[in-house]
Amino acid sequence: MMNVRVRYFSYLRAVACVAIVILHTFYCAIRLFSPQGNAELMSLMVRNCMLWAVPVFVMVTGALLLNPDKRVTTGKIFHGYIRRALCALIVFTFVFALFDFLVDRHAGGPGAFLIFWLQALLLNRSWLHMWYLYMLIGICLMLPLFRLVTRSRDDRILRYTILILAVFQSVIPTVNFFLSDSSVGFYIMVNTVYPLYLFLGYAIHTGKIRVTVPAAFLMTVCGAAVILLSTVAGLKNGWDGFSQIAGNYASVPVVVASCGIFSLFHAGEPGGKAEPVRAAGSGEASGSGRTSAFQCFLMALDRCSFGIYLVHVLVIYTIYRVFLFQPYAHAALPALLLVAVISFAASFALSALLRHIPGFRKFL
Repeated sequence: MMNVRVRYFSYLRAVACVAIVILHTFYCAIRLFSPQGNAELMSLMVRNCMLWAVPVFVMVTGALLLNPDKRVTTGKIFHGYIRRALCALIVFTFVFALFDFLVDRHAGGPGAFLIFWLQALLLNRSWLHMWYLYMLIGICLMLPLFRLVTRSRDDRILRYTILILAVFQSVIPTVNFFLSDSSVGFYIMVNTVYPLYLFLGYAIHTGKIRVTVPAAFLMTVCGAAVILLSTVAGLKNGWDGFSQIAGNYASVPVVVASCGIFSLFHAGEPGGKAEPVRAAGSGEASGSGRTSAFQCFLMALDRCSFGIYLVHVLVIYTIYRVFLFQPYAHAALPALLLVAVISFAASFALSALLRHIPGFRKFL
């Protein structure tokens, strides 16, 4: 069976998936164990340097779904994209609420648990990574309006949209981080940075915005450097503005670094042309000779990436909250990396297993 895929999208999602597991391994440890001194600084630096992963996922989504040649009907949006995200949200908030209810030994019976779960589901009180699904549903609801920009095929409108979103959803919020008692008065009626990433992914993928390899490398390095320096300044000197810059998806250096990484992968496949790729395990791809084992692994990882995103915090919390493993009681960095490796491997295996269960396969 042949599937059509843009290879560098698969590679991006696979690498971003690994980065997200690392990000949450370190961030969950910070939240649960409250490390101090160098251990806290090290954990924050690693966590903040992985922030590009979620924006890259959104950029790939934009490159795919904003394509004016792709037929995206309201029926497909609601019965395909939104239903998939909503099913995942309902099922996994239930699983996570049950985990919390049992591990934390909440009082009450089934009625108390039902209220506990519904509050988690409806009020976004579930685990720290589930916000992504609420955001994804919002993007899908707005997709017909976003596609009007790209369907016009007017590059000026596209660039204007990106410029306005960049200024009002990244530059001004970054300035506001340093205005503790006030904020810039000008705003637009869009309160999230993610549509910016959506349009940037489409623009870079189609060449509407051209980023050379040296420029992409410079963007990645400079963005990461500012994030690291801001992490140190924010923690060591107690400067909240720098902490916000280092750890916020809307901050300018995170946007710059995310675009740099996306552009580097795009440069490896000029034009990002789709090509037929055989099902997992075949080891062949039309038009490009044999596929290496590592490339096959990345594409298999891509297929399981949504499932890995959903279940990886369950593995991390099992290690931290059930087995009571305290990484800061050991050599912190090696211990945290070990947790990340175990969490990634277990999540990959669990996601692959769930994909063979009919009920789960529909949304994984």
